[in-house]
Amino acid sequence: MLARRGMAAIGAAAALWLAGGQAGSAQQVPDLTVTRIDVAQPGPPLRVGSCNTVTVTVRNLANRNVPARVSMALAVEVLGSPARTYEQQLPSMAGNGTTTVTFSGVAVPDTAEVRLNAEVDPGSAVPEAIETNNARTQMQAVLGSCP
Repeated sequence: MLARRGMAAIGAAAALWLAGGQAGSAQQVPDLTVTRIDVAQPGPPLRVGSCNTVTVTVRNLANRNVPARVSMALAVEVLGSPARTYEQQLPSMAGNGTTTVTFSGVAVPDTAEVRLNAEVDPGSAVPEAIETNNARTQMQAVLGSCP
């Protein structure tokens, strides 16, 4: 029983710290994070050309709604070259909700390994409980050309 109370006190202290010292305010703002990046078409791996479709899954970890018009960016970078960035707007998202954003016509210029970097709310327009968990990066092989 005492151990349970001790753990509850630690959890409450962590929540208070995350909220900037104000009890309860951590639940007053959303917390957006990218949970997945997938090559949807023509299917993994990516292909040289602009036939690629990449989906990005975004989750709101808090129970506060997210208004519409939050920016989502996908940067496609062939190592050693400048990245090409694609942007979409997220639909509104309920607290603890998940949505998938689709980027069609993603161009890959070369048969090298590509870095995909997805970031939700890159301009920090939406106040969040944690601002440092908005991006996900993964390496993706490129094989062959678009049909």
